[in-house]
This record gives sequence, C-alpha cells and structure tokens, in this order.
Amino acid sequence: MPDSPTLENVRAWLEQGDEAAIRQLAEEAHPHTIAELVADLEDEQVWSLLQKMPPTEAGQVYSHLDLERQASLAEQFDDREVATLLEQVAPDDRTDVIQELDPAQQESILAEMAGPEREEIERLDQYAEHTAGSVMSTDVVSLKADLTVQGALEQLRRQAGEKETIFYNYIVDDAHRLVGIVSLKDLVISPPEAKLIDLMDTSPITISAEDDQADAARLIQQYDLLALPVVDRDNRLVGIVTVDDVLDVQQEEATEDFHKLGGVVSLTQPYLSTTIPTLVSKRVGWLAILFGAGLLTVGAMGAFEEQIEQLPLLAVFVPLIIATGGNSGFQAATIMTRAIALQEVEPRHFGRVFGREMFGGLLLGLILAVIAFIMATIVGMWIYSGDVQLLSRSANVGVAVSMSVIAVVLFGNMVGSVLPFLLLKLGLDPATGSTPFVATVVDVAGLLLYFTIATWWLSDQFRETAASVGL
Repeated sequence: MPDSPTLENVRAWLEQGDEAAIRQLAEEAHPHTIAELVADLEDEQVWSLLQKMPPTEAGQVYSHLDLERQASLAEQFDDREVATLLEQVAPDDRTDVIQELDPAQQESILAEMAGPEREEIERLDQYAEHTAGSVMSTDVVSLKADLTVQGALEQLRRQAGEKETIFYNYIVDDAHRLVGIVSLKDLVISPPEAKLIDLMDTSPITISAEDDQADAARLIQQYDLLALPVVDRDNRLVGIVTVDDVLDVQQEEATEDFHKLGGVVSLTQPYLSTTIPTLVSKRVGWLAILFGAGLLTVGAMGAFEEQIEQLPLLAVFVPLIIATGGNSGFQAATIMTRAIALQEVEPRHFGRVFGREMFGGLLLGLILAVIAFIMATIVGMWIYSGDVQLLSRSANVGVAVSMSVIAVVLFGNMVGSVLPFLLLKLGLDPATGSTPFVATVVDVAGLLLYFTIATWWLSDQFRETAASVGL
C-alpha cells in the first residue's frame, strides 16, 4: 500500500476487489483520514469499502463521515447490514443516525440489532435534542465501593475494550446511584489492598441528563475534565459526556450563534450539501426585515429634505453616521450575547452592564467625534473650495457631525447591550436576531438623531444660506 493512499488508489482497489489493500488501509490509517479520503466517492462505493473492512474499523470510519452521509448510507442499503455496522458505532453516534431516518426504517433497523444495542438507542432516544442525555455515551465503567484496588483493576481489564474511556471510574451503590469517582491514576499508584471507598472523591462534578448540552461543555471546560458523569433525577449514573463530545457541541453551538447573529436561520447540513432554495429560505426573513428598515431610512431622509437641499454637505455624511451607529451596536450586541452564553453576566447584572456600556460608549464616541470633526472639515473644504461663504461654515458642519457621532455611538451601545437581555427575559435565545434588530433600530434612529442635531446646531446657518441655494 502507498505511504499516502489517494482517492484514485481507493477507487482502483474497489474496482479490482483488492480486499487485502482495503483491510490494510483500515488497520494503518486513522478513521477520520479514511472518511475524508472517501468523501467524494459515490454512496455505493463507500458502502462497498466499508463492507470489505474489518467490522470494528468499518464502524469507526462510518462514525467519522458527515451525519448526512451516514444517514444516506443507512437509507439505501440492507437494514440487516446497516444494523450490523451500527453495532460497531458508539451508542450516542448510532442514536444520532437512527434519529435521522424515517420511523418505519428506524423500526426495521432496530429490529435487526442485538438486544443491548437496541435498548441503548431507545434509552438515549428519550432525551430531547441538545440535552446532555442526547450527547452522552452509555459505555461507562461502574464499580462498587467495597472493591479493592486489585479487584478494580482486574475488572477494568475485562471491561476496558468495551468502554469509551477508563480515565475516570465511577463508584455506584446497589441502586446504581453515583456515590463517588476514582481516577485511573489513583488506582495505579495506590496499594493493591486499598479499598475504593477510601480513595474515591465523594463529591464528583455531575450534570443532569435533562440539562442543556452547552452546560456540559461549560463544566468540562471549567473543571478541566476528560469526562463528565451524567445522572438522572434520582442521581443514578446513566452515562458520560466526554471531551470529544464537548468539542462537537461547542462547534455546533458556535455555528448556530454565528448564524443567528448574522440573521440567518441555522443550517442543519454542511454548506455545500445545502440546496440553494434552502439557503435562500434561511436568509430571506431577516433580509426582508432589513429591506423594510431601509424604507424607513428613506422616510427619515425625506423628512429632512429641506435641510439637505439647503446644505447638501449633510447628505455626504449619512453613510458614516449609519455605519458608525450600526457598528457600535453590533459590537455591543456581540459582546453581550457571548457573555450571556458563557454565563459571565446574568439578568441581575443588567444595571452594571448598562452603566459600563454607556460610559464605554461615551469614550468611544468622543474618540470617533474628534476623527469625524477632522474628516468633516476636510471634506467640507474640498467640496466648497470655490465658495468662500460656504467654506467658512464647513467647521460648523464638522461640529454637527461630531455631536451626532457621539449620540449614535451611545444609542448603538444602549440598544446592543439592552436587546440581548430583553430577548433573554422573553425566553428567547439572545443571539436570535440581535444583530439584525440592532441594524434596523440604529439605522433609523441614527438618521433622526443626526438630522435633529444638525437642524438644531445649524439653524442660523440654514436661514442664512436659504437664498444662496435658490430656495
């Protein structure tokens, strides 16, 4: 077999029926590497490849395929063969595949599976999506507290090949309630005759099977765990969430939040596997809302048509005002949404958060106001370089723009910091619509603030210049 097999190598082995090369590939290459290598093969070719691999390796490669591809394979081929393959897959992963199938095929495949594997799927399937129970593995080591270290190690030797991890070993009572935890390291360094009851940590960090999967990820990160025990309402051990499960959860949660912040309904499939009509449907909602907001900005501009006609220089800075307010609001909303997701801030912190954002917004506004004054003055001098009368007034426009920048930055910060809390109070995900809402509100309000401030500050100038612009 080549040192680095290529897709063409795999195709050639399949065409030639070279099972020896395929088995060698399965034994020597990492399952993820193989899954990536065969991603461009047709389903029939992938299934043929899996059938020619040793069962354990085939299950590992299958579990590293995209969930959509796993479900596609399960839908197309013999239910008995699919059931046999799924028996080699981790319980939580095989449950994910089964949930992607229609009810009739679910029943057909489950009927072909061995009793214990079928019962595990049915047990995991009872937990709602995005809960700790839905992502946990039931392949967990449980020991009794009266065992000695030597007895525990002997039991681990018999079970290790069937369990997902043995770094942590969970101590349960006769009712299978979790009473403690002992690490593999503690077992290795302790005397053989020592009892587990004397070694175990009696206050392990746990999570309820019905808690959110994001909470499981947070606990594993906070306490630097490799696995987190999952318990039911009676504190019975039902499984573990491992660090690799958490990485998948964090990617899923981050992707979902990014989509929501951008005003996109979260994609359930990889981008290239998502049809164009589906992509359009995921995006059109907020785009329509933002389009409506654009009509509101047109209305706001129309309300100040007279001022723009008298001093066209004001219109030049409209994009600057809108962008500045929207950007400050976007930043505030992003920071606040993430802080809420990480539980760094809670509703009780609202007053403190609001004060910080207002003070921070004032400082940001002052910094940008200085820049805006310089820019507005320079632009005014350039536009009115041939008109001494208007040229002398460009600095006044710069002052109006500067004050407006301070106002829109403060307003953007206020909306961006308040909105996530409001959505949380309403029982909604703070990431849902935060950015589109901010853009919608700040665009319109920013224009109103800008022209109101400009009208007030330049009121004398408007009267003096009315004749010069032909009004």
